Amino acid sequence: RQSINEHRITVNRLDNDPGNRMKNIYNRIAQDQGITWPDNLKNFENCSLNTAMCCFVQDRQANDQNGNCATPYDSNCVDADPSDNTDICYVDMARSPTSSRTSDGFALFEGGEEGDSHCHGFAWADDLDDASGRFKGNNLFYISMYDHFTQRGYVRNVPGAPMCGCVEQMPVVSRADCTQIDITSEKVTFVYSVEDGITASVKNVDIEFNQCQGANGNNNDLRAYVEQLATDGKISQGTKEQVDEIVVGEENCPEAIDEFLESEGILSVRKRSSNCDNVDGTAPLKRIAIGQAYNPHRAMVNHNAYTQDQWDA
Repeated sequence: RQSINEHRITVNRLDNDPGNRMKNIYNRIAQDQGITWPDNLKNFENCSLNTAMCCFVQDRQANDQNGNCATPYDSNCVDADPSDNTDICYVDMARSPTSSRTSDGFALFEGGEEGDSHCHGFAWADDLDDASGRFKGNNLFYISMYDHFTQRGYVRNVPGAPMCGCVEQMPVVSRADCTQIDITSEKVTFVYSVEDGITASVKNVDIEFNQCQGANGNNNDLRAYVEQLATDGKISQGTKEQVDEIVVGEENCPEAIDEFLESEGILSVRKRSSNCDNVDGTAPLKRIAIGQAYNPHRAMVNHNAYTQDQWDA
């Protein structure tokens, strides 16, 4: 990060400001031309659930009304947080071995232990002639490189997961903001020739990036937008249900963690702590023990692998 040292000399200055390049792409390409989907990258090579998402855990830009990075950078933006819009439930590192650099393992986050995090995604129809599919590369550029990196200064991935990728590679989270593609005008030109017959080309496209219009009036919400796509018949109900297992909904992280641990053949126990923090006067549930209950691949039972109160701090 560029900064000024104690001698008032600018250090770590970039020769080419990537922010200017991102703004040029946004102004000159992203709003009226197609951007290719980067399926040559592991993070985006399949996306079988028609959904992609980015999750950021650090803010590196001051004075943009997003996150808590402030000037002077050297003292007020060393480990700044983005605007918190989600809970990270857990990371299954087997989902993204390229990003996690390991073939297996997981990390659990309960009770806000992950700190402030920000997730934002988008989804598209099965029919790639639909605007959401045709211009999904534009949406990826807008969300990842322009809106969050350039405009807000959001960076860094949840450890063990990609910063951006197909949703099936991403952490399991409670929610994510959402952007949809809207085409406000589009001109199609048809040309006939003896050699080629009739050919068509699209010109004068005007692309807008807007908050997703989700089901039941729940806008700017990825889970609700996926539900709306399913309701409209643009994706299958099965796809919607699989996305729901990754973007699980508010307050549903504990249940999602329980289900994941059970699928791994691991027994977990939660009990109420002595502190009555809930509005109804009850104490919140805390996970106090974790151990291998039964794993058919190992064919063994062990209910007492760990007994330390690891999550009751």
